[in-house]
Amino acid sequence: MGNIVELSLTNWEDEVSKSSVLTIVYFWHEKCPWCMRFTPIFEQTAGEYRGKIKFAKLNILASQDNQEIATNLSV
Repeated sequence: MGNIVELSLTNWEDEVSKSSVLTIVYFWHEKCPWCMRFTPIFEQTAGEYRGKIKFAKLNILASQDNQEIATNLSV
């Protein structure tokens, strides 16, 4: 999982908005059963495409700022 960027308001702009690399963002939270089933698939895919695509994830319940990012993007 070392190649998956953990997102927050602090790094969102640099890692996603201003990134020149195709970035796939996974919006998740630990109380979501579907998320817990999907996480290993996301991690495996990130490993397979390491160096070609940037993979990042945002825990939408980790902070109010993260919730606002998700809300603003209609997630």
